Amino acid sequence: MGALDRLDPGQGSGRIPHVAGGTEQVHLRQLRESVGHLALDKIRPYHVTGHLQKLKQDGKANRTCNLALVVLRNVLKNARGDGFIKTLPVEGIAWQRTEKKARRLFNREDIDQFCDAALTASKNGTEFADYIRLLSLCSTRSRTAGAVRRPLGRPRDRCTSPASPCV
Repeated sequence: MGALDRLDPGQGSGRIPHVAGGTEQVHLRQLRESVGHLALDKIRPYHVTGHLQKLKQDGKANRTCNLALVVLRNVLKNARGDGFIKTLPVEGIAWQRTEKKARRLFNREDIDQFCDAALTASKNGTEFADYIRLLSLCSTRSRTAGAVRRPLGRPRDRCTSPASPCV
């Protein structure tokens, strides 16, 4: 059995297999090609750095290399927990430095212009504009404000104020 074959459903420690997203599947496939021929306890730091260098030579970004390292760390942590290995060969491997993208902050005029465009561009423009204004006034993100709903029975025409509880 290769190092990463234990990730296939039906093998391994009896844990329920994780349903991996597309990015994880790609990294797992690449890791199988790179170090899959080795037993888990035979993987050394130079194997991991060699895999990361190969990704860099293929033109992958530092963030992609870091994601590959995260996937491999998770696999090896599970293997250590299951007793297949005693130490992690990825412990001393540093993360690749990445540039942080500057995030543009929107001022009130930008938000008003955006909301005015939503009113003319969409049939749900009023609700959308109210929601965006609510987010801007509350200084919150859409994930944390996702539970805010318009109460049942409230007419939509009374829900135009950003401070209204019926957004």
